[in-house]
Parts: sequence; structure tokens; C-alpha cells
Amino acid sequence: MRRHHHAVERTQGFGHARLVAEHPGQVRYVARQLPLPFHAKARLAAIAALAAGEQGKYWEMHDALLAHQDALDRAPPGATLELALGLYEGPFVLERPVTLHGAGAQTVLFGQVAEKLVVRVGAGASATFRSLTLQGGQVGVRLARGQTARFEDVTVRGQAEVGLDCVEQSRCELTRTVLQASFPRAVGLYLGPGATGTLNTVGSSGPFRRAIEADGAHLVARELRFRLLPPHP
Repeated sequence: MRRHHHAVERTQGFGHARLVAEHPGQVRYVARQLPLPFHAKARLAAIAALAAGEQGKYWEMHDALLAHQDALDRAPPGATLELALGLYEGPFVLERPVTLHGAGAQTVLFGQVAEKLVVRVGAGASATFRSLTLQGGQVGVRLARGQTARFEDVTVRGQAEVGLDCVEQSRCELTRTVLQASFPRAVGLYLGPGATGTLNTVGSSGPFRRAIEADGAHLVARELRFRLLPPHP
């Protein structure tokens, strides 16, 4: 990967514009990319900002990334975050109970195929995903042990390994949710030992290895719809 060492000058925002304007030719405000190794999203955010910078949009991307991160990090327990139509690149880490409410299928939380997770629901962070699409990554959503996630009017597609990974002792509730396969070895919904899955009007399409895999789990299902497609060549 090409390394970027240049600094990007800012001419507005953060209140620094006034300082720069008051000292023309003497003060310059710059930002350098120093992604913290322990921060799950830092490296991808830095790459995205620099890529936008090459198109003259560094600060617009910078502000958008900080706004999304700030919203997740500062949301009080039980908060609902309204997401407009658009693409939101992960990985996202949820550390407290929260609802992510999209504006329909064109609100997309996505990850690159090489990215392990699109969303991780951490310990103590039950989550509700509503009216959106979860796309890409090796795994769409993975729950920490014993956590709960609800999916309402959600499309899950394009994961290389598992769409929704409900590990042992966790709980996944799916309502009007569609699982779409893009990789023939993938599993749409995995329920680990002791996990509980509640499915109400859930559909599946594509060449999954298994659309639903329950390993010593408790599964309650109502109105499942499967559409089988031939494996990819």
C-alpha cells in the first residue's frame, strides 16, 4: 500500500479559521494521519480521509467520519440513531444498548470483503437494527456472548462467512428480514450453543452452504421463505 506522509491544510471549521485569518502567512493548521493501533476503525478511517483528500474532499470526509464515530461513542444507553440514505463503512463497534434506524434498504452499513466484521455488538450492548441493509465483510454482525440483537426490516447480504453470528448464549430476533447469499460457503444465520433465535417472516435466497445453522440452539420460527439458486460457477 502506498504510504502517505503529507499533511492536509484546513482553511475552515473547528474555530481555527479565525486564527489562520488573523495571522496570514504565519499560522497554518494541518492534520496528520496517526491511526491508533488499538482503535478498530482508525486505520480504515485514515485511508478513507486521505483518499477523499486526493479528490479535494479531505475535510468533508474527516468531519463525516468524526460525526459518525462521535454519535456512536456518545449515544446514551437506549438511544436511537437515525441514519439517512447512504453508505456507512464499518467496522462499527457497539458498546452500549442502541437502535440504528435507517431510512430503508438504501441505508447501508457495509464492510470490504477483507474486513472481518461490519458490526460487533460488545458485552452489555444489546442492539436493534431497523430499516437498513448490512452488506459485505466476512461477518455482517457478531454478538458478544449473552447479548441480544433485533433485526427488523433488514436485508443481510454479501458476507463471505456468516451474515448474522449469534454466538453461544446470545439471542437474535429477526422480523421481516432477508438473508441473501453471495458466497456459496457462507451461512446466513448462525446460532451457537445455548443461543436463541426467534424468526418471524424471514426469507433467504442464494447459494448458502446453510441459510440457517443452529448448533445446540433454541429456534422458534414462523413463516420462513427460501429461494434456492444454483451455486456460483
